[in-house]
Amino acid sequence: TGTRMLGGLRDLKWRYAVGELFIVVIGILIAFSLDSWWEGRELAELEHRYLVSLKQDFEENQAGLDRTIQIQTAVQRSLRQLILSGATSAPTPGADSIMALVTRVFRDTNVLFQPSKRTYQELLNTSNLQVLRNDSLLTLLADFDIRLGSLGRVEAGGVDGWRMDVTEHLVTRLDLGALVPESMLGAGSAFEVLPSTVEYRSLPGDRVFRNIMVGRQAVTAVKLSMYRGLEGSVDEILRILDLELGR
Repeated sequence: TGTRMLGGLRDLKWRYAVGELFIVVIGILIAFSLDSWWEGRELAELEHRYLVSLKQDFEENQAGLDRTIQIQTAVQRSLRQLILSGATSAPTPGADSIMALVTRVFRDTNVLFQPSKRTYQELLNTSNLQVLRNDSLLTLLADFDIRLGSLGRVEAGGVDGWRMDVTEHLVTRLDLGALVPESMLGAGSAFEVLPSTVEYRSLPGDRVFRNIMVGRQAVTAVKLSMYRGLEGSVDEILRILDLELGR
């Protein structure tokens, strides 16, 4: 009888030990599950904040590209009119018309697209890109950044070429020095072409002036093509962001 009681106590102790171990294991698993759930929730909230912020940035980019495309399209139209005005068979426009075209070209040729990259740059700087789970969105964001780099090089070359054309020919040879202050060569410069010793009706017929306008037209056409490519990327990014935020 004593042996049986001793054996029963041992069995009871083992049952208690196993039960306690089971409770401890279950507790640990529950704790891990709660930690994982909480971490997943925090990551989901962080992703949502980034998606909202990206949407705001790319809505700004959409508006900025639309505005820049409109301005550069008007520049392209003015350049075309100036070039055609210099053709021998074309009727010669009045001085006021030439002045208006020259004003637009000088004022707006270096108006450039100013992208909003705040959120994407933050994602790169903080190594938080992995928070975004949509692979298509990540690919499009990287492609947009690459396109911006290519556009920046074209824009920088275009600005440098324009400065050289203006300073080496338009200022010195055509006596536009009084009309071309340094501020006029930068983006967004607003000014009015005033009467000077320049005979504006003769400008389109000047061979070098016409060649500069042709070159500027080619640069503007390249920029417009790149702007429209960016516009397509932005539209697709916004479409995916809308889908992600609507889930």
